[in-house]
Amino acid sequence: MLQPGQYQMRDLIMGIGTVYNVKSFAPYDTDIAPTGTGKKPFGHGSWAASEWANERAVPMTVQIRTSSEAETLHALRALKAAFRPVETGGDVEFTWRDAAGEYMMLVRPRMSQPDDRNLSVGITDIACAVVSLVPFHYSATETVTGPITAATTTGGLTVPLRVPFSIGGRSASAVTELVNDGTAETSLQLEIYGPAEAPWVLLNRPDGPRVVRCNLTIPADQVLYIDTGTRSVLLNGTSSRRGDISSDGREWPILPGGPSSTPIRYFGDGHLITRHRSAWW
Repeated sequence: MLQPGQYQMRDLIMGIGTVYNVKSFAPYDTDIAPTGTGKKPFGHGSWAASEWANERAVPMTVQIRTSSEAETLHALRALKAAFRPVETGGDVEFTWRDAAGEYMMLVRPRMSQPDDRNLSVGITDIACAVVSLVPFHYSATETVTGPITAATTTGGLTVPLRVPFSIGGRSASAVTELVNDGTAETSLQLEIYGPAEAPWVLLNRPDGPRVVRCNLTIPADQVLYIDTGTRSVLLNGTSSRRGDISSDGREWPILPGGPSSTPIRYFGDGHLITRHRSAWW
């Protein structure tokens, strides 16, 4: 866990207690792009279609201050390595701790430009930047819930939802509450452990139920991994089974923004474990 005023990029820790003084850090800028706008043909003002947040650019300025030019150069090389490109890899976790808690963004490094005018006395300022392709802040600690088991057998169940919603006779778990402390929606990582035949998961959102159904049998000692954000489905983390998954309606189970608590239930054999991070705009 980081100390207040510390930042971490890959394995490099910056800020309080290090030779890396973070002089500026701006992770809160939001740029919104409408998909279409125009003047109203018969009325005052304009109209706008759907609007979405663009990727988020995050600039920061880091000053390295040591007792010698050689030490500063060693520290500079370590910083350059931390801000190296991902090449063909995935996003990098950038973590920081402030007065409100510890947070994380998924980023891709874009710039690290040092100013070497004071290098001879052991000082250099570096202009750095990362881009978050998914423009949210997440809790640095992942919330893990479970195992959730379907321990109660029913011959038919009516769930109190906004619209009539009937469930056939299946083993059903007790209601479990998933908490999103943030202000933005956040995806779920579902892990279904076999043996389980055609299990399914119901998330009871305020705007209606979201269901994901697994139209397959998960053998004993095997796990089905479902990411409700990317809609990827992997058996044992390697074999794609996306074609064996269906959802009730267009949307997959996503935790609403809050702070909020959302009930989830599991139907089937085996057991379910959920993982998520609270998300903020």
